[in-house]
Amino acid sequence: DSVAETIRSRPVVFLISHKSMLDTMALSLVLFDANLPLPLTFGGINLNKPGLGAFARRAGIIFLRRSFQDNEIYKATFRRYIDYLIEKRFSLLWALEGTRSRTGKLLPPRFGLFNYVLESILRTKLYDVTFIPVSVAYDQITEVEDYSIEQRGQTKKPEGITWPLRFLRRGRPRGPIHQRFGEGLTIRELVQVDELEAGIDERQKQALVPTLAFEVAVRMNAATPITATAIVTLILLAGGNRAQSLAEIQLPARASAALIRHRGLEIVGRSNFRDADAVLATLAQLHATSIVSYHDEGTERLYSISADQHHNAAFYRNTAIHYFILDAFVEIALLDAASAGGDRSEAFFARTSELRELFKFEFYLPRRTDYRSEIERRVSDRFDDWEEALRGGEAGIREIFNRVQLLVAHGILRSFADAYRVAAKVLATAEADAVDNKSGFISRCLKTGKQESLQGRVFSAESISKTLYETAWKLADYQGLLAADKTEARREFHEEFRGIKRRLDEILAITTAQAEIL
Repeated sequence: DSVAETIRSRPVVFLISHKSMLDTMALSLVLFDANLPLPLTFGGINLNKPGLGAFARRAGIIFLRRSFQDNEIYKATFRRYIDYLIEKRFSLLWALEGTRSRTGKLLPPRFGLFNYVLESILRTKLYDVTFIPVSVAYDQITEVEDYSIEQRGQTKKPEGITWPLRFLRRGRPRGPIHQRFGEGLTIRELVQVDELEAGIDERQKQALVPTLAFEVAVRMNAATPITATAIVTLILLAGGNRAQSLAEIQLPARASAALIRHRGLEIVGRSNFRDADAVLATLAQLHATSIVSYHDEGTERLYSISADQHHNAAFYRNTAIHYFILDAFVEIALLDAASAGGDRSEAFFARTSELRELFKFEFYLPRRTDYRSEIERRVSDRFDDWEEALRGGEAGIREIFNRVQLLVAHGILRSFADAYRVAAKVLATAEADAVDNKSGFISRCLKTGKQESLQGRVFSAESISKTLYETAWKLADYQGLLAADKTEARREFHEEFRGIKRRLDEILAITTAQAEIL
């Protein structure tokens, strides 16, 4: 109803999460069923194939070149076309991330279309254009195997006229699609109207685009429902290659659901994990697509992630981990601060800030001005008397860890920390040499990750990921570690992630011990 009212009164830009080729179709179906006008959709020109392209254009798809920064005529024509669409109050739609997420979590936004639409808003003075985030979540998707192939460094099949046929041939249903609209946003919430009327300069405009995109992304994440599939895959992946019983899965699933509901978040699907049949139903759905294996050799059935299915399972887990990333930082920082000298509370906050810097290219995290208060709220919500426990050192922190039913850091951060550790090792082995060949670096990381997996030094195959190594490259570049003569800094970088790995091992050991007692 809110979206319908917005569409009736002002131009709307829908920004959608992009996990499947079904995303925009799902939104179109929802709007059509509600008798609302369908948006014009910007799409990649790679889908403008004979037959499919003609069909798509008649369905409101506007095909764009992937890059046209050097084509002044194309840019001028496109700029005028956007002005026309905004002036005529057409609804627009594009994928916030520009491409489908291969890992399940929301990717950094692409700014290209934001730039053109923002410029048009400023030229036409239609400041009420409303950006509406749309989150589309799935129990499972058909393309996940293609993403897994890419993560392993192999070449995926290109989309084209045969894609719909491949999609349909994949057979069985994958569960429902969960679509949610986030809170709408206009640029008047970011810039005062009198400033807009006076005209903002180029510097302000360049700052406004990423601010707008970031806020839309945060609202999109906040609207994303947590699926039962995400919870179950989180628990199974957190156990690594260890098979788990129904009781071992059900206990943390119940604790997860309790925490989710305590925070007022939405969980969808069969999420009453007190009911064993609900957990079994989710496991059966994952077994039907070969992600989960059954083991019936013992006295009771055990469950584990199937061989070569860790990337697929991680995709579903990653759709929900943004809700728990600060919890993971809190757990690691408490353990680190417990062994620090001086003011351990300040050491705790300092450590959470360091973790923010290490993982800021991977997750949407609170802004620096809000970060400490968000961390304080999160630690107080989960751990009573945490400051008193810190004064008791490592023994005090382990005591409060043993009192809570759910620890999450080992399940949330493991694959990212392991991937970064492998990348840091590759950097360290380069010693004083500059590292300026990105593709060669990624290839070396993939080989090193596979070797460490065979040696049992990598917790799970999901961390052997092209996308994660690319983000590690970005982090290393940001920290100036790709330049020559950075030998010592690279060794410290490597040791940082080795330390995080040790903390995650400690948290897993506490969790495993709790499960054995219960």
